[in-house]
Amino acid sequence: MHNIGHWIEANGATLTFAFVPSKIMLYPDKLPATVPATLRQACVELAPESILASRLTQQPAGAPYASYYPLALMRASRDVESFYPPGNFHANSRINHLYAQGLLKTLNIDPGSSYSAHEKLANISGDLTSMGFIRTVSAWTYNYPEYKIRRTRKSPEWVMDFFPKVTDLSVFATAQPASNRKAVLLSDSFGAFMAPHLAPGFKRLLHININSISKAEAEPLISAIMARFKPDDIIYLKHDAGLPDHRMHHIGNALSAQLSESSGAAVE
Repeated sequence: MHNIGHWIEANGATLTFAFVPSKIMLYPDKLPATVPATLRQACVELAPESILASRLTQQPAGAPYASYYPLALMRASRDVESFYPPGNFHANSRINHLYAQGLLKTLNIDPGSSYSAHEKLANISGDLTSMGFIRTVSAWTYNYPEYKIRRTRKSPEWVMDFFPKVTDLSVFATAQPASNRKAVLLSDSFGAFMAPHLAPGFKRLLHININSISKAEAEPLISAIMARFKPDDIIYLKHDAGLPDHRMHHIGNALSAQLSESSGAAVE
């Protein structure tokens, strides 16, 4: 699996690395006063091009993969009301919609005018809990009725034969997709919040949270995905603050070996 990009390409699919900007990268000047002044200043002075997610997007010409880290695009919209709700750890608002729209276009999929037709500011459940209490946060919500999306959780079941510890597994079947392509989204926990916004672009989207995958499970799972699901696209999505991350070590190493070599950065 060392030459994973060429192997995926030879099997008729494309590989894309997608990194979601963290709040520290989007709002370095808005950290609370409870954060020590030295740390707040260090975040303000952090150069975007110096972080690993940025360096991993600097692939050589002709590389058998694409990369997507739209930090500038996200920063341009950061002050929109509830763009990235302060009460949420995971991106779950307009940032998801804008991020997914840009990723689809990077993959040469235009989701069309219907994609943004049902934007609504609403109160949703926050993802930060305390002693069992869940608070609500203000966030932008999106409905994609024109695409006729159906989500089936814990499916397909054969994934669990290769990866029994999977905690988040879903298939999105779209009756009126923006393309006839099939995609696999391999992700950390942020993928659960991005997958519904990517689903309009694909006939089928398989999402697997691979946080807890082991080395022994990683390569057989990828091989099974290629043979059984036959995707046109494989997307490896990760929060930029989670690089490097030992929980996704095995697939992360397999899928990002070439990026690490070309950028001089090691993903461990």
